[in-house]
Amino acid sequence: MGTYTYIGTGQIAGSTNTATASFTIGTGFLVFGLLVPNNIVVTSVTVNNILLNLDYSFNGSGGTAYLLNFYSGLLLSSGTTNNVVVVTTNGAFTETDVFIWLFSLGTSGTLKNSNGGNNTGSITINVSAGDPMFSLAGSFAGTPPAGNFIGSTENPANNEFAGNAGMAADWVIINTNASFSVANSKGFGCVIAAVTYTVFSASGTILYDGGTGQSDIFRIRNRLQY
Repeated sequence: MGTYTYIGTGQIAGSTNTATASFTIGTGFLVFGLLVPNNIVVTSVTVNNILLNLDYSFNGSGGTAYLLNFYSGLLLSSGTTNNVVVVTTNGAFTETDVFIWLFSLGTSGTLKNSNGGNNTGSITINVSAGDPMFSLAGSFAGTPPAGNFIGSTENPANNEFAGNAGMAADWVIINTNASFSVANSKGFGCVIAAVTYTVFSASGTILYDGGTGQSDIFRIRNRLQY
């Protein structure tokens, strides 16, 4: 099946311009979310010495001064742990939150749609049934527990939290919607970004896509409904 797995989240820190953390990930197509203060310039993210591709970046300002980045890449080998290394150009890390998802059968993927918003409780994004979607959010408003994404057009499969500010969620979209609302309960004062992907297997089969090849999870839901 062309499913993805939420691998985990963590808060990483470094006393210089390099921070390192270890996760047990596996192999496949990786989606990596990163939240850092927006005064941090991220030059690279590597996993097991594989340089991840920066797919989308949204920079908050004012009261929501966080940078939200989405990366992806293909992991071909896996040891006991996979070292995640984040490098910046201008100083030590403070709030640095990472969120990791893996398509174990995926061998490549492309960014499909993306959007971000600053000082807002919600954004909209164009989605199709079967799309895998991932969202990041950061907020200075209050302390943990962080907000959640349950007020979105469809409830997420997972709500994830890290540190004092970092939040994330993931979906397999059920219904096509040109203005899908990604909403966070922290409301105004939140910076939010969301992305969707098309992911392929080794044979070229589309594992996840809202157009020509709907996801396995979406097909199963349809069988259960009908």
